[in-house]
Amino acid sequence: MDIIQLKKASKKFRESFFTPSKIVLKDINLTVRKGEFVILKGENGSGKTTLLNLLCGLLQPSSGQVKLMGLKPQLPDSRFGLGCVLQNTDIPDNIKVKELIELWQSYYPHPFTIGEILKRVNLEKQAESWANDLSGGQKQRLYFGLALIGNPQLLILDEPTRNLDDDSYEDFWKQIAICRQEEKTILMVTNNQSDQEKLKQFQTRIVTLQDYSENVNNLQLIEENNKDFLMSDYNDQEKDISLPLKVNYLNTLIKQIRFEGLQLIRTPSFLVGIFLMSLIPFLFVFFSDLLEVAKNNNRLSKWISSNLDLDVFNNPIPQLTAVCGILLFIIVIERLAKRIAIERSEKWLNLFKVSPIPSSIYITAKLFTVVLISFIFIATYFGIATLLLNIEITLNFWINTIPILTLGIIPFALLGLALGFSLEPKSADSILGYSLILIPILSGAFSGFLQYIPYSLNYSLIGDVLVLSPFYHYFNLVKWGVDINNDGQVVLHILWLLWATLLFGGLAVWSYQRENLVKR
Repeated sequence: MDIIQLKKASKKFRESFFTPSKIVLKDINLTVRKGEFVILKGENGSGKTTLLNLLCGLLQPSSGQVKLMGLKPQLPDSRFGLGCVLQNTDIPDNIKVKELIELWQSYYPHPFTIGEILKRVNLEKQAESWANDLSGGQKQRLYFGLALIGNPQLLILDEPTRNLDDDSYEDFWKQIAICRQEEKTILMVTNNQSDQEKLKQFQTRIVTLQDYSENVNNLQLIEENNKDFLMSDYNDQEKDISLPLKVNYLNTLIKQIRFEGLQLIRTPSFLVGIFLMSLIPFLFVFFSDLLEVAKNNNRLSKWISSNLDLDVFNNPIPQLTAVCGILLFIIVIERLAKRIAIERSEKWLNLFKVSPIPSSIYITAKLFTVVLISFIFIATYFGIATLLLNIEITLNFWINTIPILTLGIIPFALLGLALGFSLEPKSADSILGYSLILIPILSGAFSGFLQYIPYSLNYSLIGDVLVLSPFYHYFNLVKWGVDINNDGQVVLHILWLLWATLLFGGLAVWSYQRENLVKR
């Protein structure tokens, strides 16, 4: 079986809807068998990175066929035997070298130990260092370590010797020699002239990719065999590819949740923002004190008694709950989406996308983390409210309303994920800011004002449209939880939120997998 197979694979990109498509690759045919060491050459802009992205599953061909280990590269199973060192990526913030390697271990069925990897890439002294604080050469060694950790059958290396100092350079080629002894297949891109002497003892073929042009009649891909290499040596049936056993995905999920938790805990600005939002009950104390002062004035006292509902301050739980719901939307949509957009701009999402971790595990870990943060926020929020306002929150409230607030926010957290994966980082701030204005309207929080809309707009029709919004059903479910309004449609509200969970969950997976996440 061929470990890499491209049949008439083509790729074209469209920068915008109004611009014509640009062909980067056209009818590429390439076969790499197990045990080969193939060098991919080409001028800058010839499409080498695009070709590697097709092989790694980061892009899909516009036409033709791409197979990795006999499977589509987008399937996680095809990447169990793949290790990659890519150019257009970076290392996550707020994580140590040892922690990152431990996380990557969980993606593979039979990985090397942490000690083995650290020793192979000579990073034993940096095990407790912050990964993103490593020097350029040390980062490159870490990338190589992550590529090796699953004991892959295939290594795809894009300029792997870039930024390496002399000692690291020699260590790298020693590891390549070990990989050749282990009969690993290697596809390598390098423009480093100092690599050429080293390559002569390893390479089996050189493949040159030419820049595509409408005027070129020749093949875009030109192959040159090593004189000492015989293709027949790699045609025996004993070199079949064996796909490994499946991973313990529960362990993968636990490790991914831990990683997401560390990212949040080590991001003070995010936690401080959530803590400040939990102090909103202070405003109720401020306004109640202000009213007490105003009551001493006869005119103000009469105006207050005739125009304000003072029961709000006698029983502020419904209003506190409504405000809590709005703040949760800020956390799971605005804050979460903005954070993911930042992660994309920092270019380390591609590290995860070329690993075998399924998109469902990645998204579930983020979802679990944000729901846990939401629960902690709710508990802190109402705990502060209880202390400041001297109100009694019943056991029934904690049993009914808290789970509704926490679990009901799940579909909107998935929507936040989808927005984070879809929005361009530069435009995320403004678009998400507008969403915070739109959400209370879609929830029906301002439905009482519809009667003041001119009759020609038919405000009843607007109300009917709001019923189609999942925000509306969440809002009404919360109202039922605090016993404000029982419209008898609790089951309908729950079913609607379940439907929204499936819809936004599918949208989040699609957004994560789409090609626009890849910087080509």
